[in-house]
Amino acid sequence: MSDLKPELKNLPIGVSDWEAIRKADYFFVDKTAQLRNLVSKPKIFLSRPRRMGKSMLCSMLKNLFTNGVRDFEGTAVHDLWTEDQGSDAVINLSFYRVKGDNLASFENSLISKIVTAYKLAGYPEVEAFAQDANNLDNFLDKLNQISRKDYLVFLIDEWDHPLSSNLGDEEKYNIALTVLQTFYSWLRELDHLRFVLVTGIMRYKSTSLFTGQDIRDISMDPDYASLVGYTHEELITNYAPYIKEAARRLGISEDELIAQLEAYYDGFCFDEEAKVKLYSPWDINLFFDAVAPNSSPTKMPKFQPYWMDSSNAAEALKYYLQSRPTDFKELCELKYKNTELTAKAITSPVDFAQISVLPLLAESGYLTIKGIKQGGSNPTFYCGLPNREVLDEFDWVLMDHINTRISKSNKKLLSTVKQGLGKALLQGDIKSVCYLLNEIFSGILYDTFKFPHEALYRTLIAGWFRDVATEVREETPNYKGRSDIELTIGDKFYVFELKLIHNITPNDNKRSFKDKYGLLKAASQQIISKGYAVNPHTEGKPVIGVALVISNMRRCIAAWHQFDANGGSCGLVSTVNLFTKYLEEQNRQQNQDDDNLD
Repeated sequence: MSDLKPELKNLPIGVSDWEAIRKADYFFVDKTAQLRNLVSKPKIFLSRPRRMGKSMLCSMLKNLFTNGVRDFEGTAVHDLWTEDQGSDAVINLSFYRVKGDNLASFENSLISKIVTAYKLAGYPEVEAFAQDANNLDNFLDKLNQISRKDYLVFLIDEWDHPLSSNLGDEEKYNIALTVLQTFYSWLRELDHLRFVLVTGIMRYKSTSLFTGQDIRDISMDPDYASLVGYTHEELITNYAPYIKEAARRLGISEDELIAQLEAYYDGFCFDEEAKVKLYSPWDINLFFDAVAPNSSPTKMPKFQPYWMDSSNAAEALKYYLQSRPTDFKELCELKYKNTELTAKAITSPVDFAQISVLPLLAESGYLTIKGIKQGGSNPTFYCGLPNREVLDEFDWVLMDHINTRISKSNKKLLSTVKQGLGKALLQGDIKSVCYLLNEIFSGILYDTFKFPHEALYRTLIAGWFRDVATEVREETPNYKGRSDIELTIGDKFYVFELKLIHNITPNDNKRSFKDKYGLLKAASQQIISKGYAVNPHTEGKPVIGVALVISNMRRCIAAWHQFDANGGSCGLVSTVNLFTKYLEEQNRQQNQDDDNLD
């Protein structure tokens, strides 16, 4: 066991209650320096993706307003807080589990949450209010007798979850919208309010929350860029003993570990000056939990998509993509190409019908600010995927969505074809690989290719390879360029270069024949001249270069060239549908095996 173990504390995995963290002596990063200045503003809205620390922020503020600095010994806010302890009642609400299949059940769900929050704040009479009320309007009217006599603090977390979780179901979205309109109209009209903080992800019109100038949106304010989340400096300073122990177990230097953490988890940026990059605390705490005192002394830290697995960002995007027309070309290009968004496009409240994919990606954390293209009152930002974790999971979301667009008859046979794909790659049989890929292409609904582009084909091919290969990389850079696809399977290492051709005619005339071979030659020379196979991760495996020419007209691979140090081969790919023939061959082989057993 490392001699650093006594310096390490257990990490608050899944614990966002500030009092519980202090009582259990969990490790934490002090994020309290800005809290005194924060509460000097009457009403605030903060948008951040999930798992960035918004719930912890609400818990710290609740504790400060309720107990003063009792639980903040040793923190920055301890000597800054001037509020009288317990002078204002705190109504702490989370809308995360507020839901219902109809208007009445949704109202009852919200009323139950409000009752619990008011009782915890010292108002047991609200239970009787709920029993006497016929609906949400009536219940909120009864609450006014409390709100008129006492000053209240409202801390509302996940305000938009009932809406954001129903982007694929307009009926449920509208039910939630109706109820939220009632609640936020009531909240805006309250007079005796000491402080209001509302946190969430998206901004929606018609909820009354953003009507007028009552609430200040600090989401892109540089002064609060690091209010939640960890900066790189906070990571290397506060987690120094964890970094040392994790690096020791992984057998790498501390600098190497920090570089990997930065590549995999850093990069979230929300401020209009595009200066502050952040890590999700959820990612960092789960990564270092392997070396915490409550873990096995031999447990190894792992780079896994902790934030993506828990933030629900993937599910929200899946629901959205299933319910709206999608430009797959645009989505595929996002993986390696920045897009442009204005501040208003990111922050302006929207209705259900107005929601578009890029602002949704930006607010949910898939896209982040990379730089400023143009300043002014409505600046334009370069936006891209923040880090390796999001990039890897973004691929899975895209492939999951595209797989829903495979025709039902072909979807049943997809797994069988994929097995053949893995076998062909292991055998170095690129001709069969091309035929099998074309079989999957032939089963995808035609409008997926409405905006055909090399990035779309690369995403599809790499996605299907991931189901069978040990490791698949797209756009892998070296000192001369970027390869399209690299994959490892068994003892083989492949480098694929794709070329798109637009003018192949149905009859494969002489020009199209010449074009295909010309592109094959260009792609093969590119692999060699750019040194795509010369990478550390080849690990001495035999390198196979593969050039593929893809026909945009037919939405399939039209020609291939396979080569290695010993030579190569090439060929055209027929457009006949071989899906049935492939299965017939599998059945024939199975019948032959059965006969041999007899």
